[in-house]
Amino acid sequence: MNAVEAPRQEPTGTTATYKIHGRWLLIARITWLLVAALAMILFALSVPARFEQLLEFHSAIRPEWEQIGLSPEFVAAIALMINLIGTSVFTAVAVLLFVRKSDNWLVLLTSMMLLGFGVGTINSGMYALTATHPDLRVPVELLQIIGHIGFVAFVYTFPDGKFTSKWAPIVIITWSSTLVLAYFVPNLQIGAIGIWQIVTFMSLVVYALGVVSQRQRRHLLTQSQLQQRKWVLIGLSIALIGYLVWVIPNLLPFEHSGPLWRLFDIYSEGVMVFSSAAVPVTIGASMLRYKLWEVDFYISRGLTYAAMTIILLFLFAVDLAGLQVLLRLILGPEYIGPALVGAAMIYGAFFMPMRNWLQRKVDRYVYGIKLNLQKAAKVSVQPEQVSAKAHETSIGPYADVSLIARGGMAEVYKANHPTLGRDVAIKVLSPDLATDEGFRRRFEREAKTVATLKHPNIVTVFDFGMSGDTYYMVMEYIAGKTLAEHMREQGPMPLNEVLWITRDIANALDYAHSQGVIHRDVKPSNVMLEPLTSPQGDKHYRAVLTDFGIAKMAAGTSTLTGTGLLGTFDYIAPEQIKAASKVDERADIYSLGVIVYQMLTGHLPFEGSNPAVVIFAHLQQPPPDPREYRPDLPESVSQVLSKALAKDPDERYQSAGELADDLEYALKAMEAQ
Repeated sequence: MNAVEAPRQEPTGTTATYKIHGRWLLIARITWLLVAALAMILFALSVPARFEQLLEFHSAIRPEWEQIGLSPEFVAAIALMINLIGTSVFTAVAVLLFVRKSDNWLVLLTSMMLLGFGVGTINSGMYALTATHPDLRVPVELLQIIGHIGFVAFVYTFPDGKFTSKWAPIVIITWSSTLVLAYFVPNLQIGAIGIWQIVTFMSLVVYALGVVSQRQRRHLLTQSQLQQRKWVLIGLSIALIGYLVWVIPNLLPFEHSGPLWRLFDIYSEGVMVFSSAAVPVTIGASMLRYKLWEVDFYISRGLTYAAMTIILLFLFAVDLAGLQVLLRLILGPEYIGPALVGAAMIYGAFFMPMRNWLQRKVDRYVYGIKLNLQKAAKVSVQPEQVSAKAHETSIGPYADVSLIARGGMAEVYKANHPTLGRDVAIKVLSPDLATDEGFRRRFEREAKTVATLKHPNIVTVFDFGMSGDTYYMVMEYIAGKTLAEHMREQGPMPLNEVLWITRDIANALDYAHSQGVIHRDVKPSNVMLEPLTSPQGDKHYRAVLTDFGIAKMAAGTSTLTGTGLLGTFDYIAPEQIKAASKVDERADIYSLGVIVYQMLTGHLPFEGSNPAVVIFAHLQQPPPDPREYRPDLPESVSQVLSKALAKDPDERYQSAGELADDLEYALKAMEAQ
């Protein structure tokens, strides 16, 4: 994305311009209540009229229904229920928006549009109502006008409530005036052309220009507004698919009669109605910003399943035609049914492998995600396994070892150093790492580099070696707890404590980066808090960063690359997700930013129901304002975290020390107030 097309940053108080106050708020709410009352009264009146219409239609084809043991009354009730459910979804979302945000004019207009469109247009009962009660035609048409005009205005102004060009209001006013004229003078002729023909042509032009308008506004929208627009596009796409399922069979050149066709007709109408309900649901989610940043995850999965369904249905349809001829010749007519069932089962068996393959392609080429999220999800929920080494009493020259911790890539043992006469920690790397031919060279090279790091906030490496297929590092033993354990006990931490832990980690990272070493897996479980024998003010621990180099050693191992274990998902930088081979020290700064956010608020900035949701959030979601969890924080702290967690490494802090300096300045300014 170039600079011209880049979305705007989130402005402070973006919803303030949509607020309605005072007398106008009262007028707006009364107007909504009047529209809602009109919609509900007409909806209630339309139900019996629609049932009578359906019953009359299905009674006329009673013999067809009786062939399959159904009565016209039952079928009419089912068809009515489908219609009621679809309309009810529009109404429910409209009411929810009014209850939640009736002081927001954009939300209020959208709510009225959903009432008008859902009750007046989508609801087929309105046409039955005007047929049986012509005197109600004017209020019904008024409701339909509100829905149609409201939807066009929504297309031109969503999601920022602004027109992108001066011609847009003129287009809407002209089209709306023509539409109103067509409703109230339906037989008007202008030359040889009827008014409704003009409206139909103008509608095509208006919606086409609406698409152009949405295209023009892309670079004017904030990141949140772009996500809102994606939600609505999902709903419109689902509605379009449902409409095609309903309309295409009706256009095919075969006889539309018989009980099977009637059943399919009810089914396809249900698909159309329920898919149309996706429009208000996604509009509601967008307006209320519900799971706003999970939309790309749903799009990714939706693209995969839609493509898989289309591909398999097409292949099955082609094979079905050939199998019918082939099996009839070979096995006879009586074996065609079982054989076709077997063919369907074969296609079903291919579905998941093909789905997983296609999902990886969508993730890679649409979103730039080079991790295998399917394998990563499985790894993230696997129970930790104790290796055979845990039951042994020695590792290389170190005897009397005891297991003290396990992680995803290593196990940690406590032992006594034979020459230093002190306790040491031995990290034994997973045997899976040894399957790669290049791992030994990487291990030796990186272990030597890590062993040269001498800093009070970096764990000291005394030795490294190999014993058979076991690779291990010998480090200083730190008697203390991890930062992860400390945060679980504390929740949101005192500001001074956050500051000195951040400073210790930043000092460790800056030193390592100056030596050309990138950690790649900075996370709370890799930070040890060693109690100080002589506390320094309110500082009672020394923060020590561990596990330098291990993630980089694993980076070239195909099994780990496939599962995505090049950094923990909760703390992983976007560039590690997109291209792990191009990671520099700014990935560590991003991870440190996540830790600082978590220490301050007790929450991760990016959370989700599964690893894929978290991955998409790291790629696209701005960090939530920490003041949502901790209102006492100043805005300057929010700005520090926003910069530390920038998606583009060039927009981040270029050193960990800069992050710590700005955090200290913000917190001290807060204390001075």
